[in-house]
Amino acid sequence: MAEILLVSGSWQVRILLKAELEENGHCVHALDSLADGLEYLRQRPWPPDLILVDTTQLLLSDADLRELEKEARGVPILLSIGPTDLARADLKPGHRVKVLRRPLMVRDVVARVERTLEKAAG
Repeated sequence: MAEILLVSGSWQVRILLKAELEENGHCVHALDSLADGLEYLRQRPWPPDLILVDTTQLLLSDADLRELEKEARGVPILLSIGPTDLARADLKPGHRVKVLRRPLMVRDVVARVERTLEKAAG
């Protein structure tokens, strides 16, 4: 079981991903804004095992992404982005940030989460 922080501006995405990840045995804390996600990370003595950010209805800049990486303290970040976000020149995923390109099926996201967690565990 892993602890996962899920951030999405879409309540539908949060509900579907949270339910599926919890069905797979994970503990999921779902928030609706990056600001709330960053505050959640700052208040914790240790980071979750994985951070999953869906950019649906979020305006995410490169500076936001760098701040998220800093607060993540080295844990993997999966960034689910759409074609509009992908085209933005200032969004540059880094070493710890991996991109999932929408459209996606929920099972595809869950499979990627599982692979990322396995890889992080070594």
